[in-house]
Amino acid sequence: MRASDLRVLGLGATVLTGLLGLQGQAQADPIPSQTPSFDIVRPEAGSVVRNPWVIVEGHAPGDTVVLGTDRSPKGPALPGNRFPVVNGKFLGVVALQPGKQMIVAKIGSRTVKSRIDYVPMKTAYKVTCVYLVARDEQPTFEGFQGEDSKEAIETRTRTAVRLLQAFTADAMQRSGFGYKTFNVEEDPNGEPLVRFITLDQDGAELRKKDMNAFWGEAYGLLNKDFVFENTKLLCLNGFAKYDPATKRAGGHTALGGGSLAMFGTLGMRYWPRSIAEVSKAFTDKMEVNGVDRFDDSAYRKSAWANAATTYGAMIHELGHTFGLPHTNDPNCVMSRGFDHINRCFLAVEPAGDTEISPFSDPPAPRTTWDPFFATRLSYHPFFQADGPLAPSLPGPTIQRTAGEIVITAPAGIRVYGGWKDGKPNFFTHVQEKELPTVLKFRAADWFDKIGDQEVEVYVMDKAGREANLNVKRTP
Repeated sequence: MRASDLRVLGLGATVLTGLLGLQGQAQADPIPSQTPSFDIVRPEAGSVVRNPWVIVEGHAPGDTVVLGTDRSPKGPALPGNRFPVVNGKFLGVVALQPGKQMIVAKIGSRTVKSRIDYVPMKTAYKVTCVYLVARDEQPTFEGFQGEDSKEAIETRTRTAVRLLQAFTADAMQRSGFGYKTFNVEEDPNGEPLVRFITLDQDGAELRKKDMNAFWGEAYGLLNKDFVFENTKLLCLNGFAKYDPATKRAGGHTALGGGSLAMFGTLGMRYWPRSIAEVSKAFTDKMEVNGVDRFDDSAYRKSAWANAATTYGAMIHELGHTFGLPHTNDPNCVMSRGFDHINRCFLAVEPAGDTEISPFSDPPAPRTTWDPFFATRLSYHPFFQADGPLAPSLPGPTIQRTAGEIVITAPAGIRVYGGWKDGKPNFFTHVQEKELPTVLKFRAADWFDKIGDQEVEVYVMDKAGREANLNVKRTP
């Protein structure tokens, strides 16, 4: 991994003092009569969202804000959690209950509210969390002493997938497509389900394997138990272990494609167990030196950065299962932009040895989906809250004929474009009411546009079905 450029602005002790109070009971100081604005900007009042956790953004005075929800008189309010306020701005996360409710922000005796409606998704297309266990080992991970139990796995995994689901919805909304995101398989209590699967191999044997080869083995195995047509797996290797003597992280990986996103669990010890721990997890400056403990932080060697990079890598690999390639957009999930996913949950980011510094847009933008990928995801079958379209017409195709590229989609062409790793992509979002079904282009124009001798041609039809074709320039 390469170190990422953390461009942050300095800040004095005010924010640090506020953060130290996140776990305490003290309320913020009384607000003077002349104060900065206090409001909730996003989600906008009256918004309808389909995901159960949402990222909340707004303005506030003081150092910290308490965020929660209130359904009274129809139901109880959910407990609030503290989040830092930086330069009059805050970011945080709240859990919603089905139906209409108020998002509530509190500072001392002051309160602002914003109405929101949470309508749970109905689609059968879902992301399922899977935890792989060696046959000679118990479900565990390299956690802190006493925090490596099966329950600890479940709480950390549930929180992770909910936060990634909320991030995706927020990033799609920031891209202009509304709060679109993927659905998650749940247990009868409405919590993300974590399926533990015991492999027919010992842990020591698994940790010696090449993880690229193991990904293929696991794909074939899991394809027998899950319907990949409407399931994407977020698969965690519970057998992963770090050997300080050899500096080898056996079983730790980050791979994704088809219906399987696979990731190691060596960073799980730094993940929050609930919304209440989000602020602590993403500001924890505890050193992770990479000697006695594995460091997966893009060389930032701290607990918060390990949480950020491993969270970001998981949604990056899930992005591959949704058909997304890499991009050279530095802020995109599908580049090393995923290292900064923490900026989407909090308005602060640790920097240096003693201070906690704010960031702003710019110079340190939040992680997002680039415009091409956000457009594709907006029509993707896994991002349709009530299920995808089911047209009777055939799916799209791409052909190279002599000097032409011919794109065909009997159901209508919705998105088309070109990409190549390391190059800026280009695309067209067709928004006309009557969609074209056939488009023809000079192949030379696509090579010139991508700036290379080959290009990956892409098309998505009205129903979210996709096709790709690698096209090379011929002499």
